[in-house]
Amino acid sequence: MKTRKKITLPHFRRQHPGIEVRDLGKPGRDHIVRAIEGSALIAEGIGRNFEEALLNLSNRIYRVMSLRQFEAQGYEDANTGRIEPLSAHHKKKRSKGRDDSQGNLAGVGMRTHAAQHEGKRR
Repeated sequence: MKTRKKITLPHFRRQHPGIEVRDLGKPGRDHIVRAIEGSALIAEGIGRNFEEALLNLSNRIYRVMSLRQFEAQGYEDANTGRIEPLSAHHKKKRSKGRDDSQGNLAGVGMRTHAAQHEGKRR
């Protein structure tokens, strides 16, 4: 899988609708960006430049949204109902421009998640 080093603000906004970004970066120093939802700070990203900090922030928001979904499911696999370590599965593919909102995520067991993706590759 190709890892991205940067993300643009328009792409970030598509991935995380409803999340406000505040840039606290200063020239010559690490950039700091914060994610605000409503009036609450939900994550902070740091990078050598704005785009790198934004990518870091995007990854952190994804983890926050995943954990929120796991908690909402009672930490049970969305398919089997078993309590086990969960992995976040996108209901509608991220590659198709879908977002990382809690409503587009489902917590599934690691084996279930791998099987879901194996089935789609065939």
